[in-house]
Amino acid sequence: MQQLISRSYTNDWIGIQYGVVYQLDDGSKWKIIDSRCRIGNGFRKKVTVTKCGGKYRLAVEGDRKKYEVVPMVLPRCAPVPEPKSLQGKLMACLLADLQLQTQKQLP
Repeated sequence: MQQLISRSYTNDWIGIQYGVVYQLDDGSKWKIIDSRCRIGNGFRKKVTVTKCGGKYRLAVEGDRKKYEVVPMVLPRCAPVPEPKSLQGKLMACLLADLQLQTQKQLP
């Protein structure tokens, strides 16, 4: 099952190249580790990052392929999946509160 990690926009877009790091509007940074190369250019491309089976995949507006990435900085507002049990809901509340407290302490 895929989990949505980020849906945001890039600033400058130079295409897919191994080692390139993109910073998205949500504050996250993703490093391309896919060996496939796709040259392109543009500004404000819509990007979606999903996680499935422990791997992160980046999809770019206008490109049907998904490219493997690693997080350098995770998004400020990462979506939290809705838990099914009461224990899971309590844990989700604690994690959300911890994330807010951590954000307040960062410069």
